[in-house]
Amino acid sequence: MNEKETKDLEDFLSNPNESFETFKKNFEIDDELEPFHVYASEVIARKRAKAKEEGKNYRFYNSNQIFIRANIKERYGYKLLERKDQLGNKRDIVFRIAYAAGFSVQEVNRALKCAGFSPLYIKDKRDAFLYYCFKTRINSFDVDDLDEKLIENGFAPLDTVGKDM
Repeated sequence: MNEKETKDLEDFLSNPNESFETFKKNFEIDDELEPFHVYASEVIARKRAKAKEEGKNYRFYNSNQIFIRANIKERYGYKLLERKDQLGNKRDIVFRIAYAAGFSVQEVNRALKCAGFSPLYIKDKRDAFLYYCFKTRINSFDVDDLDEKLIENGFAPLDTVGKDM
């Protein structure tokens, strides 16, 4: 994401001739976010293409492999990514898919917004710990590892909705 300085924003806003469309474009303001299933599928496809281009194991980013690492039943996962099933109020499902697919913190926050949830909130201890886990992981994509870290640090593991469906 392009970081803008406060001075840049003040300068831009002080010019009455600029249109709101230009403002939105320059400061990356979205009118509408794409649905979660569209955004998540795009990020996964981008990561798969990059891995293939770099000669890495691009199959690592196949949906069925992501669902296995996320401990989400394959059928349920495909329904989520095809918009045939809803997330409901299950924010942790976004974390499961995002962690297993190797999303960055910025991608996680956007995925949460696309799914209708608030982004990671650092003043919430569990959210702060999840932020830390996403930011500092090294070759860890298995949600079981994330659940262990959460439990070891006194937090509830990620919700398992969809695993046993």
